[in-house]
Amino acid sequence: MEITLSSYDKSTNECRELSVDRLIDHTMSNEPPPAKGAYSKRIKELNELYDTNKERYRYGKKVFGRTCSKIQRKIKVNTNLFQETEYIKSTLLTSIADKLWH
Repeated sequence: MEITLSSYDKSTNECRELSVDRLIDHTMSNEPPPAKGAYSKRIKELNELYDTNKERYRYGKKVFGRTCSKIQRKIKVNTNLFQETEYIKSTLLTSIADKLWH
């Protein structure tokens, strides 16, 4: 099975409800609507916010888990998808790690 962006997009779409629920819960607990009874309007706004930037607001842990599950069902092997690579590095994180462990 080829891992493509569309595979991850499909998992993102399948986890929409979980992602939106998490966004609503987080936002409402930190920034309740100013007017009493404005919850419905705020929930609609948060749904629109999610839909305009799914990559930013998706529940990444759930989407990743769903994607891993699909891959494992297809290849019939449990595989560790978290692997170190030389190709994806953050200069900031590398410098912090160097300070901590070297």
